[in-house]
This record gives sequence, C-alpha cells and structure tokens, in this order.
Amino acid sequence: MIKVVGIILTALIINIVLKNYSREFTLFVNIVCAVIIFTLISNDLKGIVDKLTSISSKVSILSPYIKIMLKILGISMIAQLLSDLCRDNGENTLANQTELSAKIIILVTSLPLFTTIMDIMLGMLK
Repeated sequence: MIKVVGIILTALIINIVLKNYSREFTLFVNIVCAVIIFTLISNDLKGIVDKLTSISSKVSILSPYIKIMLKILGISMIAQLLSDLCRDNGENTLANQTELSAKIIILVTSLPLFTTIMDIMLGMLK
C-alpha cells in the first residue's frame, strides 16, 4: 500500500507542476500511474481470482456465476478508471457515456444470474 500511495503522490506532484506548462502531459502521467499501480496490485487480484476459482471448483454449480461476477467486477473497475481519466481531463460527457455504457454491459452480463434467481423463485412458489 505504501508503494501505491507513493506513486499516487508522485503523480499528483508531477501533474501539479505540469498543469502550468502543458495539460496534455498530465493525461500521460495519469495513464502511466494507472498502469504501474495495476501492475503492482495484479498479484493481489490474481490471488483473489485463484481463491474464488478454488471455491467454485468445490461447488461446480457456482463456477459459471463466479465467472460472471468476476467479469462484472473487471468491467466496473475499467469503467471507473476510464471515467476518472476523462473527468480529470475535463471530458465530463465522455465520462458519463463510459459509465452508462458500463452499466448496460454489466446488466447484459448479469442477465443469466437474474434468470437463475427468477427460476429458483418460481420453483419455490410452485
């Protein structure tokens, strides 16, 4: 966590200095910072995915649903990163479109979960 904080503070200071000279370079600094942080935390993410995979392999019925949840998590994280980058560069419309698109993609991706839940509920009502 200390590395992540250090990288973010360094990027922040660089951005503050660069804003006075060239705003275009701040986008580059933000993207590089995001890539470095993602690289640092990728091992932690891999551990979480491995743990969920081992849990789902024990209960094979849950495996497709855990995959769907991981996809949804990935979509939401990427959308948040992109919308934040857009907002940082004054592109609020693009940020809003990114968030709306992600919500629609998440809804479509989660439809099998809703279908299964509805089938279970209908089965319980019979």
